[in-house]
Amino acid sequence: MQTALIGDLEIEIRRNRAGSIAARETTSESKPFSLEREHALPLLVQAKASGDSLADWITSNRDKLNASLRKHGGILFRGFAIQSAGDFEEVIITVSGRLLDYTYRSTPRRVVSGKIYTSTEYPKNQTIPLHNENSYTHDWPMKIWFFSRLCAETGGETPIADGRRVYQRIPRQVRDRFERNGVMYVRNYGSG
Repeated sequence: MQTALIGDLEIEIRRNRAGSIAARETTSESKPFSLEREHALPLLVQAKASGDSLADWITSNRDKLNASLRKHGGILFRGFAIQSAGDFEEVIITVSGRLLDYTYRSTPRRVVSGKIYTSTEYPKNQTIPLHNENSYTHDWPMKIWFFSRLCAETGGETPIADGRRVYQRIPRQVRDRFERNGVMYVRNYGSG
């Protein structure tokens, strides 16, 4: 285990079973550090005490949060008091302002409350490939939020990737072609 200091957030770096690195905020004293990977995704920020308000933490740490989000590409919050869709929506609005409408829906989802939706309701044996959320619309989200009130006992993973790093891995001539020509999404609707 290694630690790193981001602002006054102490980050604990660990390798998970798959060998990728996870990072999380800890409450211990600052220590010297070295990073095996500079941009661990996601950064894990743990509540110092059970029941801490995430909206309050964000309000008090907004600059630090934004800098960490830009650096890591994603943040996983754990142990904060979010009990309802309303609490979750309050947190999102605290960070992102207004929520977008979920338009041009292509997967089965239900409204939980307001503009909070269930995840795609596919059978357990189905998977969803990595994608940029609502990239087919003219107004896509700049941040995407997930909330699990009841975590799966097995499976239930939501893989994420840093789109900036994926973009950098695409050969330059392919990126140039997309930037020059754009992209067109075509949907074919059928019965069922």
